[in-house]
Amino acid sequence: MAILIAHQGADWNSELYDECIQRAIPDTSNPPAGMVASFAAPGEGGGWRVVDVWESQGDWESFRDDTLIPVVQEMQAPGFDSEITELHNKIVSELVAA
Repeated sequence: MAILIAHQGADWNSELYDECIQRAIPDTSNPPAGMVASFAAPGEGGGWRVVDVWESQGDWESFRDDTLIPVVQEMQAPGFDSEITELHNKIVSELVAA
């Protein structure tokens, strides 16, 4: 079952996010197994928000445990909160890269 994950990092910003992504996914044209999409933007109340869609919770957990957490720890970056929801539906159009 596909999942949607909303991450919120109160102490994150675009520079910190960009460094983390560059380390965790150095070639964004070749995303990790199971990643469908990832979107990042400033949070409404400050900080940084990332919303991901993954093919399964197992794919997300593998990436999180094997790649993301070690990168965040190596960077000594602040923590973030994540909310996971099973995806009910998706509508996808051709999107121009930001």
